[in-house]
Amino acid sequence: MVSPESKSSAASPDVLSLVEQLRQQVAQLQQDKADLEILLDTATDHATTVETELAKAEAELRRALDQ
Repeated sequence: MVSPESKSSAASPDVLSLVEQLRQQVAQLQQDKADLEILLDTATDHATTVETELAKAEAELRRALDQ
């Protein structure tokens, strides 16, 4: 069986370059995912706040119309 050290030393520069590119791409995609999760949380929080304010405004309007 070939050890990982001898595999990487036997790998061509093209393969090593591709592996590095893929590692960088994975790192970028992980960062993008984290950013999108923050964006989703922020949008959800905002939507909840707007929904709550809208419900309060509706309730006030209904009370005003009932008087």
